[in-house]
Amino acid sequence: MKKQLSLLLFSCLYLQGITAQDLPYTIDWNAVEKGVQQVQRGVDQLAASEKVQAWARQSMGKIQQALNQSDWNQLQDWLPYIDQVETYLSAYPEAKPYVDWLNQRRDYFDFAKSHTPQLTPRPIPHPAVPVPAVPTPPPAKAIDPPVSYHEWVRKMSQRPAPKGAEALVPQIKPLFQKHGVPEEMIWLAEVESSFNPKAQSPVGARGLFQFMPGTARYMGLSTSPQDERIHPQKSADAAARYLSKLYGRFGDWPLTLAAYNAGEGRVSKLLRNSSRKDFNGIQSQLPSETRMYVPKVLATIKVREGVPPDRIPGLVK
Repeated sequence: MKKQLSLLLFSCLYLQGITAQDLPYTIDWNAVEKGVQQVQRGVDQLAASEKVQAWARQSMGKIQQALNQSDWNQLQDWLPYIDQVETYLSAYPEAKPYVDWLNQRRDYFDFAKSHTPQLTPRPIPHPAVPVPAVPTPPPAKAIDPPVSYHEWVRKMSQRPAPKGAEALVPQIKPLFQKHGVPEEMIWLAEVESSFNPKAQSPVGARGLFQFMPGTARYMGLSTSPQDERIHPQKSADAAARYLSKLYGRFGDWPLTLAAYNAGEGRVSKLLRNSSRKDFNGIQSQLPSETRMYVPKVLATIKVREGVPPDRIPGLVK
């Protein structure tokens, strides 16, 4: 190694027209070799970190694809795979944003495992003889809790609030109030990111409220050169404005949350093609994640704030 370093150094000096006699000091070759080794270790660590993050994005992308399916019967089969992914990523500090994202989504797979028999739609047999049509009653003004809401309340009651919530909740509640959004809705951040401002999804969503790049820019957040999605206050302000926009379009919180998770275009299309104009009326046609996401958010609000779905205020003008 010393011979190679010597050759390299003197080659550089020769090209610059400098001789060894011109140097004002004696070269400590051991120090030079140690410095080169440190640089090499840094390069190796950087390459390993990039490899871990690429693996995380690929693995969790598959998990997200499973959640995007409308039939959740097979979700429980993914649990061993999720265990392996979490175990591997937990060994790397740089993978924590991905682990925080994964921890919240794992709930959906656990829930599907224990509730698939009860929640799987069953075919309804046709009656043997014609029966008179029953008039459709007018929709009730009160919000019907989504299917499985009470199960989620029991589940979330057994879990403490994330560590980051204690510091961030007082900071972001005023931002929601500023835009007329009920302060209780800030607990969306627990379900989205475990209150980790740096949480990241495999498809590119980031921050407390998991904005995709396009939605973030649409709501006025910069994604480059500095990504404002990881700024808690800026992200919360954008989330409050986006929730206000969605509520103004859909008129209740279950549908608003469904649109936040699955996209407002998809929810609008399902409502147009459905005789029922509420979340329970279209939930069977939504992605598996959305079907569990909505009751989970509402249950989290009930557990953290003591406010059930039908008592969450609308927008304040």
